[in-house]
Amino acid sequence: MKNLFAILLLLLSFNSYAQKFGHVDVNLIAQNMPELLDVQTQVQAKTAELEGRLKRMYEVYQTKIDEFQTAVSTMTADQQQQAAEEIQSLEVRINEAQQNSQLELQKFDQDLKQPLFEKVKKAVNDVSVENGYSLIFDTSSGAILYAGGDDVTDLVQAKLGIQ
Repeated sequence: MKNLFAILLLLLSFNSYAQKFGHVDVNLIAQNMPELLDVQTQVQAKTAELEGRLKRMYEVYQTKIDEFQTAVSTMTADQQQQAAEEIQSLEVRINEAQQNSQLELQKFDQDLKQPLFEKVKKAVNDVSVENGYSLIFDTSSGAILYAGGDDVTDLVQAKLGIQ
């Protein structure tokens, strides 16, 4: 039994020497992809849209404050309270809209970048198979992208047609 264990251990150690490992910086590759410019343009447009929406909400809010300050001396206590509650309600909606806009923009950005990262992942897999890597690590995140220590970033970029 000891001999079988020793032989198995010996075989496994020889097998591990035959494995070829590599690493890649997926973020660097994605930053060099021409498609990223289109993603950035779309994100900037979405940012401008969301900022415009928030700006309009703030303008309505500011108008309500100005109207309140102008008319406060002629308002009854009930009217003052109602106007103050309306202004507070606008504040809450603006704060919620800001938070929702940030989340919406993050999701929009992630959704646009996901196909780029999928394309990079496929190229990493292709390079791994073509060059005999058994494990490739993503140095930008620490994640294992392919079950292959050479830096294969240039090979993946070449596979994607990135100079």
